[in-house]
Amino acid sequence: MPTCLPTRSSVDPLRSIALAVALGLLSKLSTGIWSNFPSWTQTLLSDGVVLAALAAFFLNLLFNHTGIAEKARTARNETRPTPGSLFL
Repeated sequence: MPTCLPTRSSVDPLRSIALAVALGLLSKLSTGIWSNFPSWTQTLLSDGVVLAALAAFFLNLLFNHTGIAEKARTARNETRPTPGSLFL
């Protein structure tokens, strides 16, 4: 019988999205947080959309395409998702 509850492998992308959104909101909620950084980084980091997109990109690389992801999957006794699956 199918359930509506997500499996553990489908929750992991949600963590990456939540972290990316939180970093994107960081620049909007705390003004002047990037004031001690060089001007070229302030341009990138002060915009919440750019910061969230960069964070999502690097978190995806970190959690899905490195040895960290494989170690986590083997610790949880999971297999790598197939490329055609809905949740990668």
